[in-house]
Amino acid sequence: MEHETGKKKYFKDLNRRDYIDKAFEIINTEGVEALSIRRIAKEFGCSSTSLYHYFKNLDELIYFSYLVYFNEYLNDLNAHESEWKDIWEMHIGIWECYCRTAFKHPKVFDVIFFSEMSRTLPESIREYYAMFPERINIVSPYLQVMLKSTDILERDMVMVKRCVDAGVLPPENAARLNHHVCFLYKGYLKDILDYGIKESEIEDRVSEIKREIEDIVGMYASDTLGHDYGHRGEKEEYFTVWTRQHLAVADTLERGEVYTAKESFVRAKNGSISDYYIGLYKWLTDKCRNIMAVPKGDVFPIWLSMHEEYRLRPVEDTCILKLNIPQKYVKVFSEYAWGYRVNYMYMPYDKKDGDDFDRELQRYGIASEAFLVTGNEGNYYPLLKRKILNSWDRIFNITPLGPEDELGICFELRPEWLVECERY
Repeated sequence: MEHETGKKKYFKDLNRRDYIDKAFEIINTEGVEALSIRRIAKEFGCSSTSLYHYFKNLDELIYFSYLVYFNEYLNDLNAHESEWKDIWEMHIGIWECYCRTAFKHPKVFDVIFFSEMSRTLPESIREYYAMFPERINIVSPYLQVMLKSTDILERDMVMVKRCVDAGVLPPENAARLNHHVCFLYKGYLKDILDYGIKESEIEDRVSEIKREIEDIVGMYASDTLGHDYGHRGEKEEYFTVWTRQHLAVADTLERGEVYTAKESFVRAKNGSISDYYIGLYKWLTDKCRNIMAVPKGDVFPIWLSMHEEYRLRPVEDTCILKLNIPQKYVKVFSEYAWGYRVNYMYMPYDKKDGDDFDRELQRYGIASEAFLVTGNEGNYYPLLKRKILNSWDRIFNITPLGPEDELGICFELRPEWLVECERY
């Protein structure tokens, strides 16, 4: 409805946006006590009853006006989003930005998330951003999903689930992490409400809760992506790996330069089927950007053998590089599972899941599941096609079958990581 999005005008070309911004202006400069129906009517030069065309009562207007304080939070997110290198930095960084604004306006954020009004207006934040889309559009669509919820646990769970999907948080630890961090924040906010906080103390308090959130992540994460969450001061852990590369790669490292795989290399190696591999590798690179250190720009995976006995055999004009790489730069996953993605097949979580999907294909008389993705057959079975595409997201959640199934990737090779080079 037009009324719900703030577009419908009842009096003197006013709309819900006008009321919200004017109420915020009064609250922000004079305090919420200065806001009244009579004051709003005086500001707009209209009758006191006109407000009821737009809001149920004054409390509802106050609640929507409080949401304007989110602008500070959104600006902070926008300023820092490009700095976060992986999904843990993003998860903790979002909390850091949120706490900075909430600790500055504790009464406002207590009303927004923990008051009776927050329970009676569950769609308020979505309505607010429908009225003011330009305010939320300054951050990425990736964050917008999380931002459109009134419930603090639900907001955090959006990011927690993404950590699970990225393979860095066990599913059974998701609710624990969610509750631990959210109630930690609630305790901090209540302390500030009870005892107050000086503006000069806000950054120290934000740094304090950030460190505690990092410690909680260290408790529950299966992979902290090289961060020392909960293990401050411990020595950085490394993988010893092997990779077969062209001799030019060895030359690059021995000159003291960093090597990254480029599209031109993929095309030179794969010839007429290059487009297939480039699409495949770009998909994998995008999946990795939030869970490990990946350089900016167009880079492609560098394949690693995690055990010397399973390394690729040398061929002419290649070298075998032995490297010690910090764990945050390496992702280990199942080569067997990767084979399903390479061949456009459904990636089963376990044998039962695979058998169930096979029976589903048989029920529809489908001989090749790959045709559902690569051919027109997927147009007739969109749900099956979507099930295959969604299954690929579990690539990092499937445990390798053993050392021989462990496949490693990184996205750069640094000269200081080189231990040994065998040229052929």
